[in-house]
Amino acid sequence: MARVLQGVAVTLAALVLGPAGVAHAAPLIDLTLLEGDAVVGRTVELQVRASDPEAPVTGMVVGFGSGEPGYGLSSCLPPDYRGRPVGPTAQPGRKVTLAAPHIYSRPGPHSVVATVVSGGCTTRRSATAQAIQVEVVRPGEKPVPITLSVPVTVPALPGVQVPTLPVQPSLPSLPSLPSVPSLPSVPSLPLPTLPTLPSLPLARAAAPCPNRNTAFTRTRKGERRTAKALLCLLNRERRSRGLRPLRANGRLARAARAHSRDMVRRRYFAHVGPGSSTPTRRLFGARYLPGRGRGRWAAGENLGFGTGALTRPAAIHSAWMHSTPHRAAMLNRRFREVGYGIYPGVPFQPRGATFTADFGATH
Repeated sequence: MARVLQGVAVTLAALVLGPAGVAHAAPLIDLTLLEGDAVVGRTVELQVRASDPEAPVTGMVVGFGSGEPGYGLSSCLPPDYRGRPVGPTAQPGRKVTLAAPHIYSRPGPHSVVATVVSGGCTTRRSATAQAIQVEVVRPGEKPVPITLSVPVTVPALPGVQVPTLPVQPSLPSLPSLPSVPSLPSVPSLPLPTLPTLPSLPLARAAAPCPNRNTAFTRTRKGERRTAKALLCLLNRERRSRGLRPLRANGRLARAARAHSRDMVRRRYFAHVGPGSSTPTRRLFGARYLPGRGRGRWAAGENLGFGTGALTRPAAIHSAWMHSTPHRAAMLNRRFREVGYGIYPGVPFQPRGATFTADFGATH
């Protein structure tokens, strides 16, 4: 089993790092947990906390086991026009939490591999993979705790085994405490009748975002519908925190869709594409950012891919909001505009969809 898990880790690392991945120091994983019970048909969320002393942690790709679709997400905030960090998550050494949702379709043991990568918006680094054994049960059955392996740096050396950590032993049961004698009953006192208060008008609740639970469809109309729902969900989130809503920008959207398409067609998942394409270079190429030295600007980028129900705008939005670097980009006060680019397929199969959100502000 260890060799199989290692092979999956190497495959995922190649996907994240891309064809020109360079080995450097890797992220450090210090917490892994499964939020929710692994039950067929229910959504669970794999959460991993990681840091890298030399670079910001950007994202994670998860293989949820044989026969199950994978999930990926990544985020980066490049330095602004003065070379200053746009947010604290863009700095090396910062601990972040990454979250990947999943809905299991069949019961039994599943060998999950989570691959975490760092490097920010301009470099590709080695990744760290962790194997997780998940026992999925049917509805009504008792959930089973997950088993974690020791994280390893990938690409791993041939023949290196991934040791499995023992299951945490159960604690001994505590002795039962003696029962406390019941207190004598206290006679009830009559209470005065309170006057009826006049009814107040109810505040009108904000209407839910249309199509937020509609899975992505492989048409341009489906792309526009998903992008519109994502923008609605984002701005509801920003308004609830007193932040200015973002405007849709066509140049950002075209740059975002071109990157989603490139990742699907060239089979990689990263902010840095083959040929050293980076978020800021793509936004300069799209003529969104002004010429160098000609204006003030800031930018950021969120990536994600999923299949089936996990292509719903509400699912993508929730996963991004539960991940530290993605949430930092979505709620950044400096940004004024956003463009969503969705392309059919994911970097390793034709099903599902790949998402890019490009954020920006120019002055």
